[in-house]
Amino acid sequence: MKALFSIFGLSIAAFSTVAFACECVGFSSIEEHVEAADAIFLANAVETYSIEIPPNKIIEDHVTQFEVIEVLKGDVGDEVSIFHYVYPGACEVIFEPGKIYEVFALTRNDGEMKTSNCILAPYEREHFNWGWKDYRKVANNH
Repeated sequence: MKALFSIFGLSIAAFSTVAFACECVGFSSIEEHVEAADAIFLANAVETYSIEIPPNKIIEDHVTQFEVIEVLKGDVGDEVSIFHYVYPGACEVIFEPGKIYEVFALTRNDGEMKTSNCILAPYEREHFNWGWKDYRKVANNH
């Protein structure tokens, strides 16, 4: 019986690590960061709302609607919805309505766009001092 509880406990711990741990690989160059993103754009956050997650699914639980100001990469149009997590440990991203953001996004399997702290790469950008004008220059050369 002890072994059964141990196996059950390990299973829960393993699932929790997969579901809630945020581990980012990072980017060694700004070119690598631009290449990794499906879309890069400057936009005003209009509204953020939570969505209902189907049982047994691990997908983004919030959506932010953006008004696009400038597109460096991808086909996002004048308005775009970006899916993301907002709970700690899941590479969460919190967008505040009325603020302008530099958004780096990926395309989900269903064709919708998503983002996370991993693709936004705030630590690498701060460490290497990569600014929006640097991204504009690299994106224009791609």
